[in-house]
Amino acid sequence: MSTFAIPTVAKREIAAPGRPPIDRFWALLVLLPVAALMLVNLLPLLWGVLTSIKPEAAIFATPPQFAGFTPTNAHYERVFAAGFVQSFAISLAYSGAAVVLALTLALPAAYAFDRFDFQFRQSLFLLIVASIPLSLGAAALLIPNYVYFVRLGLVNTPFALPLIYAAHQLPMAIWVVKGTI
Repeated sequence: MSTFAIPTVAKREIAAPGRPPIDRFWALLVLLPVAALMLVNLLPLLWGVLTSIKPEAAIFATPPQFAGFTPTNAHYERVFAAGFVQSFAISLAYSGAAVVLALTLALPAAYAFDRFDFQFRQSLFLLIVASIPLSLGAAALLIPNYVYFVRLGLVNTPFALPLIYAAHQLPMAIWVVKGTI
């Protein structure tokens, strides 16, 4: 007969490589508020998915119904019948063209800023980085862009949106690609 020794651990600790161990109590104390915030942030998404499968009468019911309704896919059928797939494909093509154009222009610029020494290099790069907020506030440039594209004769052409999208995202693309190089 042999006897086996059962190892005992006085305290369970959580440790990441290169960090001191954290007591389970403190780990739980941090995890609970994070889990609560995740739940609060996911509730609108879950509410939207739930509403999308409710029949119309259940959507407008007072008080709101969380359960006890028959799920339906009528809303999804209506969206797909209205041409969602075609609109999504067009949006994908426009955004893909804008990304390719922005990266095609950003790569040589970022390479030049990173590898070559030239006059006003830091000032020009600072100007590009400072123009990033302009690309985020693209709605303010809507009317000037429209007037510009009318004068160029590019309104209602397949080139207009990718050009505008690429131009607005070019400063950010140069900054990110320069960091990668």
